[in-house]
Amino acid sequence: MRVFLQEWKKIWRPGILVALLVLGLAYFYLFSNFYIEYFCNGPTAQAEFDLASEWVETYGPTMEPEERQALDQQLEEEKATFAQEIADYGPAAALGITTYDAFASYQQAYYTAVQEQDGEADMETEQFLHKMMDNTNYYRITELENYLSAYDGKADTPWSQQEGFLSYTGEEQAQIQRLEDGGRGFLPDAVQFSTINYAKHLAIWSVLSVVLLLSPTFVRDRLYHTRAVQWSSRTGRRVWKVQLAAGLCGAVVLTLCNVVLYAIPFVGKGPLRFWDCPLFHWCRDDYTWFDGTYGQYLLVLVGMVLLLGVAAGGMTMFLSQYSGQYVAMLLKAIPLFLVVGVLAGGFLLNRPYYFRTIYLGDQAVPVPPGGEAILLGSLVLLSVVLLFWACRRQNRREL
Repeated sequence: MRVFLQEWKKIWRPGILVALLVLGLAYFYLFSNFYIEYFCNGPTAQAEFDLASEWVETYGPTMEPEERQALDQQLEEEKATFAQEIADYGPAAALGITTYDAFASYQQAYYTAVQEQDGEADMETEQFLHKMMDNTNYYRITELENYLSAYDGKADTPWSQQEGFLSYTGEEQAQIQRLEDGGRGFLPDAVQFSTINYAKHLAIWSVLSVVLLLSPTFVRDRLYHTRAVQWSSRTGRRVWKVQLAAGLCGAVVLTLCNVVLYAIPFVGKGPLRFWDCPLFHWCRDDYTWFDGTYGQYLLVLVGMVLLLGVAAGGMTMFLSQYSGQYVAMLLKAIPLFLVVGVLAGGFLLNRPYYFRTIYLGDQAVPVPPGGEAILLGSLVLLSVVLLFWACRRQNRREL
């Protein structure tokens, strides 16, 4: 244990920690912070988030058919609120706009006229419309109407009965049918979008931080000729295995720290209120290969980031063993980060386990079910095989 703690101290040097902290803050504010600052980007997304939050609290994670009628009552109440909010607004009264339906008709007539006039807009009318939209509950009403329209449309004509359903493979059709038969939740688009992109940047940073932390592990020993002293006895050779264990534990701890630090601002935006909501949504034709909840999906993403960090850590230590200088290790660390972090991490965390395709030239190739798990498992297995091979090779070296 004392050897392990000593190797642990060699990995977690103050200089490296300071460098990781500075780079981590820079990376976060350059890339990841966008999905926190613009978590619900725009009044439409904010209205959808607010409505979905209220529905989860009132109806639970899914909307049952017997609860559907309550939304009609809510829509009437929202329209009544709209009428009260514009009652004392002079320009609206002058145009005879006293209800939401009257405003919607006026708005549609104006947009139709603009299209007929080759897109020539009237700035005074545009200003009036946007002032009405931004200072009333207009966006809540439109989002509620969109949800009801999609809900009723799917109830009357399920996706499995539509023409586009035939474009899917038999396996995809079976999964779509299972999702259609299950409950439809209230997970907003903004939450889904921010979650996936935020997790992707977390994965890339986790790989980069692990590579930077572990790159000097064996290079330092070779520079100070520590390895020759260790190799002078068979007992000393065991230190190398302890170093591997300390390095892998360091990769796990650093990745977990990254996950926790990234989770703090994200959780503050309130997405966990949709923890029990299904990923499948009435208003989207966006299907996953498993019928899970948003909370389960978050756990899957965390697990993927953790395994990716472990794989990167194992490969980094393997390359570090064969580097006699820091510059040589840096030349190996950069392509390692680009392949494992940017390419593999960017692909793995880009809507994982959703129906999606990758493009090989001009040809679109569908990602098979569980393709992300296969690739991630392959990276972890490659890391283990490389370290196991290195251990056998070191044990066979002559004293």
